[in-house]
Amino acid sequence: METVFTNTDSTNITDMDVLERLKAFMEHEARSCSMDFGCITPEYVYRMWGGSVAMEDIEAAMKLMKS
Repeated sequence: METVFTNTDSTNITDMDVLERLKAFMEHEARSCSMDFGCITPEYVYRMWGGSVAMEDIEAAMKLMKS
């Protein structure tokens, strides 16, 4: 069964949507500056995405990426 996250505008997005978006974001950040992946926090991602994805969903996706 696929996990479903809810973003802040009440639409459902799948974990794969968040994971793929997060992966692309982290790759872009790594290419565009000298930022270490360890410095990318859920709060930073939330701010950079303009609050379009709930903080809890970003945190969950980051945990999945680490495992």
